[in-house]
Amino acid sequence: KIPFIRGAFESVADVQYLAGAKTTPADVKSVDALITRTRTKCDKALLVDSKVKYIASATIGYDHIDINYCAAYGFEWSNAPGCNSGAVQQYVLSVIFNLEKKYGFDLANMTVGVIGVGNVGKKVAAALRALGATVLLNDPPREKKEGSTEFTPFKKLLKKSDIICLHTPLTRIGYHVSFHLLDAKSLKLFMRGKKSCFLINAGRGEVVSGEALKAALTENACLHATLDVWENEPEIDGALLDLLDFGSCHTAGYSSDGKANGTTASVQAISRYFELGLDDWEATIPDEVDLEFAFDDSVSISENIRHLVLRSFDVVVDDQLLRGGIENFEYLRGSYRIRREPSKYLLVGKAGESFEKFEELVKAISF
Repeated sequence: KIPFIRGAFESVADVQYLAGAKTTPADVKSVDALITRTRTKCDKALLVDSKVKYIASATIGYDHIDINYCAAYGFEWSNAPGCNSGAVQQYVLSVIFNLEKKYGFDLANMTVGVIGVGNVGKKVAAALRALGATVLLNDPPREKKEGSTEFTPFKKLLKKSDIICLHTPLTRIGYHVSFHLLDAKSLKLFMRGKKSCFLINAGRGEVVSGEALKAALTENACLHATLDVWENEPEIDGALLDLLDFGSCHTAGYSSDGKANGTTASVQAISRYFELGLDDWEATIPDEVDLEFAFDDSVSISENIRHLVLRSFDVVVDDQLLRGGIENFEYLRGSYRIRREPSKYLLVGKAGESFEKFEELVKAISF
């Protein structure tokens, strides 16, 4: 399930292709390097007594790697930070544009709280600001490190935001624990005094208490939620899915471009470590999508932006697939379609002020 990687190493190494969740200690005992995604738990149970020297995760996250164990026993590792940030941004905008249509609000009149302002959160915030929303940022580790005044305290952000987007890593210990950050108490604070409010989690499932969210959605008509990530994946809560506006199977970052970025970063990292001569290798995406977008000068620039985003990706499709059978969670992830990001589309339109402003806005959104 490492996209577009077949053939990358065959000229310089012996290669095995294994199912990530079923990879065993026997499988890795005599290998020099692993390329993984999140379903392979790289910990003592897998790595003890193995010959592994390097682990490359073709993903933005690395909580499937026991970094303390790796440090203690000399296993080098890397991830691919930012590889799918454009894809998650694409996902969030698709969700919001669908929510606008469903509930009749205007993003330009909304305040959005972005919790977690790393590679993904920065891109999401930039897009929302370019589209006219008021954006509040919360990231205590960054605030402490940078001493910046651009951040908003967590409770204040909950009170002031109409929409919350979660992009924080999952942490269970330390000063800034994100496990169940959104629990019954914080959800109550988020809902207080509002006619409607919206929660979007495209970060880590355990950042939201599923039971607390289910209770809040059952008891409060003002709260609406979209989840791409879940507690206990892939055994997700069907009763919670029934209460959501949209649900998907941890595929927010699953654009083909994001996957290609992750694969490219992993191949190059291993090449550099072992001096394999593949430092400039890049993944190739199959040409399966029409990448031309025609600007429609009969509608507004903002409406064209909506058309572009939803043309590139509509969360409704992923939602319908998941509701068709939650037992297919892993299959849906593994057989995900070719999905290109808006930045890869060729914008076509009649030369003039409107089209030029549209092109500028697309660039400003930083896809």
